Amino acid sequence: MTTTSCGLKVSLHVGFAVFTAVALLPGSPWVGGVAAVVAAAVAWSRLELGRHTLAEVVGGGLLGGAVGVALVFWPR
Repeated sequence: MTTTSCGLKVSLHVGFAVFTAVALLPGSPWVGGVAAVVAAAVAWSRLELGRHTLAEVVGGGLLGGAVGVALVFWPR
């Protein structure tokens, strides 16, 4: 897990799941939507299993989404 200076451990599981959903959207919105549902399930499981706090799950989702948008939709 990645730790920031304030001790927040971002959920990389959620980050990768959200990144994958964003990356799949341009090719097929349907597949991207299914991946988004899977990402939500991953986020729920991290909370339910007590592996991360809500802030860590949200942070991972924001990180994955930001990297996905930057790499997939950034003009070339």
